[in-house]
Amino acid sequence: MRTKRDNKEGNGLLQRAINGDQRALADLVGRHSAMAYTIAVRITLNKEDAEEVVQDAFIKAFSSLERFRRSARFSTWLYRIVHNTALDKVRGRRTDDGRGGDLSQARTPVQGNAGWEDLVDGDRIAYLDRAMELLCETDRSLFALYYSGGRPISEISKVTGLKRSAIKMRLALGRTKIKEELERLLGNEKDSLL
Repeated sequence: MRTKRDNKEGNGLLQRAINGDQRALADLVGRHSAMAYTIAVRITLNKEDAEEVVQDAFIKAFSSLERFRRSARFSTWLYRIVHNTALDKVRGRRTDDGRGGDLSQARTPVQGNAGWEDLVDGDRIAYLDRAMELLCETDRSLFALYYSGGRPISEISKVTGLKRSAIKMRLALGRTKIKEELERLLGNEKDSLL
């Protein structure tokens, strides 16, 4: 949960970044790159594309920083840029070569010395990723923002441009699709894995 102190420090950091402070720019990247990547990889289903999207989004954001409206949170504004850049990437990729994506490309493989819990976690992630592939790009980004990022519906609405009611409906439908796919893939083992 953000506090007033966090907002004040964030605003100071943002002002320093607007003034061209390289350390402040690096701090903003450090604070937001993980969530930006999560959004991008959920939309693109491809590690390399997601990395490119995040880089492009930060470049777009930093080149437009002086136009950033302080009435919005910087993270909301940035994640909207990431969201739109990732959607553009997917649309461009479809017209270029018609290929889709695969979330398994975006995962870090479980290392050879991993313990049982790491293997179970790896399986859990693999099956969830596979089920997530059934969702459209926008719905995957909703899941990333809501579940991975812990963002409130009101902020997700600003990032995606969707109404709150539509977001709630799409999250509910997405959960149903994922549950059905996991049941299809795992049968009775679904409950023990998840």
